[in-house]
Amino acid sequence: MPIYFIGYQSTDGCLIKIGRAKNLRRRRMQLQTASPVTLEVMGWIQSRDDIALERSLHTKFKMCRERGEWFNLDPSEICPT
Repeated sequence: MPIYFIGYQSTDGCLIKIGRAKNLRRRRMQLQTASPVTLEVMGWIQSRDDIALERSLHTKFKMCRERGEWFNLDPSEICPT
């Protein structure tokens, strides 16, 4: 199951949700319903052990946590080009 990075960029920074979903398009639409800003899928990582990977990413970025699974990150920190 993929680990997704869904979020938005503004002049104040970038908030990114790190989570798991079988269907990224559907998950983005679910999150969009409750969001006043336009969200985009910024990337994803396919993993056989999605639970462990999600947990490790949350731990790695814990100092950037804003609320729940939302992190104040630069997209290049999670999805290098």
